[in-house]
Amino acid sequence: MNSEFLLQSEVVYSGTAFNIRLDSIALDDGTAVTSETVDTSDSVIILPLLGDSKIVLIQQYRYAVEGWVLEAPAGGIQDGESPLAAAERELLEETGYRAGEMEALGSFWLAPGISNEFMHAFVARDMILEGSQLEKDELIHTAIHDIELITSPSSAGIIQDAKTLGLLWLFRHWYDGN
Repeated sequence: MNSEFLLQSEVVYSGTAFNIRLDSIALDDGTAVTSETVDTSDSVIILPLLGDSKIVLIQQYRYAVEGWVLEAPAGGIQDGESPLAAAERELLEETGYRAGEMEALGSFWLAPGISNEFMHAFVARDMILEGSQLEKDELIHTAIHDIELITSPSSAGIIQDAKTLGLLWLFRHWYDGN
């Protein structure tokens, strides 16, 4: 946080995946307001390509929305880990695939109104199936789809996960140039 505006900061919740911080900040006119921030590590998201016509997505049960969500494999960057190493680890954990080639597509703030999470997007190619290594709290099923699922206008609305939509926006620009 920019110390020029910060008056006071307090961690009101400390968890394993994130902390919640209440900051008192000064506006330009001197008014003090409270900002609630989900403080978490940066993260990665990966679009695995199988050849020229297939992609690997996951169906993950998300407790917060009480349902299954179609999304790209993703996860947090661990302390001391590079975004590329995290992408390789998350891809293997969630899909069972290892990429022969991984290319960065770009990065973006995931939800800057409430969180400081910065997400790094990758496309993975030359996939080798090795077997998933799910974490104990993950309910995930791998789903192989035709690439048209993400390139066709008729598929709008099928994916409702914001981080996956951000990845797909970056991928479409990369895909058009390749």
